[in-house]
Amino acid sequence: MSTNAQLEPSNPPAGYAVDQRALSCITVPPKPDGAALAENPDGWSECLVTNEIKNKILSTQGFPAPLARPPRTHRVGPAPGKGLGIFATHDLDMGDLIHVERPLLVIPSHTGHVKINCPQGWTGEQIERAMGFAWDKQCYRAFERLEPEAQDAFLSLANIHTEDGSGTTRGICRTNGLELNELADTVGTSKAPYIGVCKEFSRANHSCCPNVTPYFDQKAFAYYFSATRPIKAGEEMTITYGVLDDDFEVSDQNRLDIVASVDDLDSNYAAWLKDKTLPKDEVIKTSRWWIKVMESEGLESSTIYGRHLSAIYRAYVALGDKENAAKYGALLGKWCRAIGELKLPIAWLSDPRRLQASPDWAIRRA
Repeated sequence: MSTNAQLEPSNPPAGYAVDQRALSCITVPPKPDGAALAENPDGWSECLVTNEIKNKILSTQGFPAPLARPPRTHRVGPAPGKGLGIFATHDLDMGDLIHVERPLLVIPSHTGHVKINCPQGWTGEQIERAMGFAWDKQCYRAFERLEPEAQDAFLSLANIHTEDGSGTTRGICRTNGLELNELADTVGTSKAPYIGVCKEFSRANHSCCPNVTPYFDQKAFAYYFSATRPIKAGEEMTITYGVLDDDFEVSDQNRLDIVASVDDLDSNYAAWLKDKTLPKDEVIKTSRWWIKVMESEGLESSTIYGRHLSAIYRAYVALGDKENAAKYGALLGKWCRAIGELKLPIAWLSDPRRLQASPDWAIRRA
């Protein structure tokens, strides 16, 4: 189909002018002349980025790394009430790698690169429309560089921003965009991350209790999607579009209590190490309770869940309990692998010899 005719941004409001800041379109990884997708299954991403971000991508050590190819354990299919979704075709365990893919399109998540000059007296709605038009036109620059089949795949994704002036390209990106972790522009005193839209896993539906976590590997320039809890064959795979822990700040009291549960976690652990009059299972009992609460709400993807796993693991190390330290070391390793934070092999966290070499080994045993 003719994507250009469908996607060219609509006319801006009368009297509108735009001052576009420095953004450039690049293909990542750089695409050799004559290269075809059939011979390059890892594919490429079309990116709208600043020179700073461009240099950061291209100077990443080991870039571009080949993509991992896990066995296919999912399918795309109808999700009642939600259009399409992604479903498991096999049973999966926490930490299992499900899918890896490079995004089709990468753009900034903010509109700070576009400055508009509006006539005096414009309403907020008119200004918003003008800003949406300007930013959609920027995003379109990257879209039109996609191969025709990639354009069709992009346009087939959901767009819930059809009525707010976002435009088609930006609207699809806003609906389906996933953060690119450490790739961010500085906006005032904060960081605004870039977002990427994937051909396949952008079809995963949103949940505040997700069972899959995406993380972005800058070296491979690809998203890695892993199970953050056991998933049964036939179960829908869901992700959080945004940062799960940030959602807690506007959630119910139970989730606010979960956030508060780690406020003094490290200091309480340090006090427990020193004060041998405190019960031996104090740290373990407390963190186990919070883990049970989080599992009942499906919050294994939260960093808070990992902090409580780590507290239990460290406590068993300090008690010199090889069996339970190895058990929780393996669980912690699987969780870290799922969110992309595993720096060492899981066996290192559960190997009795390495456990006993820890400086904290058995210091709380007596």
